[in-house]
Amino acid sequence: MRALLAAQGVDCVTADDGVDGAAAAQEQVWDVILMDIQMPVMDGVKAARAIRALPGPEGRVPILAVTANTLPEQKAEYAAAGMNDCLPKPID
Repeated sequence: MRALLAAQGVDCVTADDGVDGAAAAQEQVWDVILMDIQMPVMDGVKAARAIRALPGPEGRVPILAVTANTLPEQKAEYAAAGMNDCLPKPID
């Protein structure tokens, strides 16, 4: 994903897990957060909920789930956690 975005001129910052991702969301207001669903330590759903609990613009950044788990009930879970949309893997 990082290489694909870099080829389009997008500057990316990555996190190793959901805890690091939620912490990074507190540090600045991002343009968008691409949230992997299956991560160690804290999964993407829990990380999205943590981000949505942040006050101010940090808690309102668009969050896109990035996952191969795209059944309707899974996408509903992501939306309920505050994610704005879902990008299915694999991404070309």
